Amino acid sequence: PNAVAPRAAPTSVIQATPTKLPKRPGSMPPFALFSQETRHKLQAEDPDIGFGELGRKLGEMWHALKEEQKEDYRRRAREVADAKMKSWKETVSAIPKHKQLQLEQNQPRRRAMKIKKKKTSGYAIFCSEQRRKYTNEQPELQFSDISKKVAEDWRLSSEAFKKEYEEKAQRYNIEEEKRWRQRIYMQQQHQMKMQA
Repeated sequence: PNAVAPRAAPTSVIQATPTKLPKRPGSMPPFALFSQETRHKLQAEDPDIGFGELGRKLGEMWHALKEEQKEDYRRRAREVADAKMKSWKETVSAIPKHKQLQLEQNQPRRRAMKIKKKKTSGYAIFCSEQRRKYTNEQPELQFSDISKKVAEDWRLSSEAFKKEYEEKAQRYNIEEEKRWRQRIYMQQQHQMKMQA
């Protein structure tokens, strides 16, 4: 007669428990930050600009930036990535450890992807240098006119001249590859510390 009814599990706790771990944020590429800030300006100047043309212009503008300007974007992109990582860590740390392990085991294993890094060409370096020159010498020129002039200058250049730029690009790519490998190594070390 005085049997105690079994207690029901609190529904709020069941509903609040996540079904999968939040995705770990990656690094923020500096070019992505530059694109976010510049895209609207280009679209305002030319509302009919196509997606491909917009991407090409953004790439050219990025290559035309001075190194200190790029460094500012790199610094700010790191700050954005750090803020996202901090938020992710806070979210994950709120999940009980046993639940984290359970969710990790339920997640499908992803095969390691080979990341291919895009290489800079001699033409890209030439464009960057020439665009800066035309912008300084003829500031009234539109971006599209400068692009046409630069493309024509390259087309009329000798093979020996183009080869010099390709060699310059090769040296640049070797240095970038070293920096990229160093960043990958640092990220791997960081992930190992996080998992330890």
